[in-house]
Amino acid sequence: MSRDKKIEDFEQGLESMPWLALPYNDNINPRLWHYFDLGREFVAKLVIIGPDGNTLTCDAVDLIEEHGIDAYPFSLEKLDELEKAKQEPRTWDSLLGFADQDNVLRKNGSKEKGEKFEVVIMSRDKQIEDFEQGLESMPWLALPYDDNINPRLWHYFDLEREFVAKLVIIGPDGNTLTCDAVDLIEEHGIDAYPFTLEKLDELEKAK
Repeated sequence: MSRDKKIEDFEQGLESMPWLALPYNDNINPRLWHYFDLGREFVAKLVIIGPDGNTLTCDAVDLIEEHGIDAYPFSLEKLDELEKAKQEPRTWDSLLGFADQDNVLRKNGSKEKGEKFEVVIMSRDKQIEDFEQGLESMPWLALPYDDNINPRLWHYFDLEREFVAKLVIIGPDGNTLTCDAVDLIEEHGIDAYPFTLEKLDELEKAK
């Protein structure tokens, strides 16, 4: 359901896409935008309608970014299953989706398997030149620029609306200990390590 302002843009987009489209300026379009509450949205949306005609979700883009093909068939049962899976301990490999493969980059661009304790950068640089320049000056590992796992990790850690540097700590059992380690380090320094609830409780009592 195109929202292009010009028919030339609509036709150009249609040529490069494999799927069907409603005709340009079809009077059903505004009614559908209103029905799916998309009237004020100007970003791409993906609405999933089930075989019974019921709307399963109007936010399939977010679901696919987070879960990939595992989100299919977008039923309530499937989404409940995915939500429960998020509560289970996650290992670094399972978060990245590549068990038993090299998955991070050293500053020379070579791939290397992570150690038990490591810092891994998820860059949000807009240009690859900025990413490469930053990588040269940093001693730690990094996920490849434009790796499609990056948006899924930002979503998983609820960092999508964050534009400041964040430090997420994942424990040896795969559980996320904190997404606010920068604040903890600024307040407590090295004493915040190993960022467990017990340690943070101890620091709080010491205050």
